[in-house]
Amino acid sequence: MLDASGKPVITKTDSSNPWWALLENAVQEAGGKLGKPEIFPASTDARYFRRVGLPAIGFSPMANTPILLHDHNEVTFTIYCMPN
Repeated sequence: MLDASGKPVITKTDSSNPWWALLENAVQEAGGKLGKPEIFPASTDARYFRRVGLPAIGFSPMANTPILLHDHNEVTFTIYCMPN
């Protein structure tokens, strides 16, 4: 996805993004571990948030879970963190 000036719209996944830091901390506190962030090649509703300048992070807790993305019985969970 590109912004109005033609630049790619990508949500930062480092300490400069407070939403990423909150997600990372919550996963660590729960005893989990985050893998390397990836760009999801298909699309999610996050594209609408990013298009208007809001950061969006999709989260799929796939550890010890069958990978059923786009399977006949697809199961995904996505959390969107929005400021007040």
